[in-house]
Order: sequence, then C-alpha cells, then structure tokens
Amino acid sequence: MGTYLTSKLRRFSLKYPNFEKDLERTIFLQRVAFEMVKLQNDSGLSLDNFAQQIELPKSHISRLQSGEHNPTILTLLDMAERCGYEVDIKFKFKK
Repeated sequence: MGTYLTSKLRRFSLKYPNFEKDLERTIFLQRVAFEMVKLQNDSGLSLDNFAQQIELPKSHISRLQSGEHNPTILTLLDMAERCGYEVDIKFKFKK
C-alpha cells in the first residue's frame, strides 16, 4: 500500500479505535454482496425471476447485494442450494 494510504489508515486507527475491525467487517460484507450478485448473474435471471427462483422477496435480495445487510448462514445455504451451488466456509489463520 502506498505511503499516503498507509498514513491515512494509521490516522483513522488512532482517531477511531475500532476502525480496522469495522473496515474488515465492511470488506467481508462487500465480498458476500459480490458473491450474491455473481450468483444472480451466473443464473442469467433478472432480479424478479431470481427472487422467484430462490423464494425470497426482491427487496431482501437487493439488501443482500448492496452489502448493507448481514445474511444468516442459513439464508446463504438456501440461496446456494436453490441455484445448484454449495457454500464453502473456510477459516484462515491471520498472519
């Protein structure tokens, strides 16, 4: 990471004690949202048809795809199963 960004991150971390943890959580939610968008795109369905296929309201899917909503593991499992996918959860040791 560049010097400018590194110094910005340090300043945020000093000013906001939970900054790094909050940032990690936000990034994680954005990754989940990306996977939800990808799942819909891979299905080739519109949002309306996708919502019907996975039996969830369109508004719920939109919240999932925005990255502002934290889905339960069971919701992810149901969505994946209805699309012919499976969920793979991995724990990685932090370096």
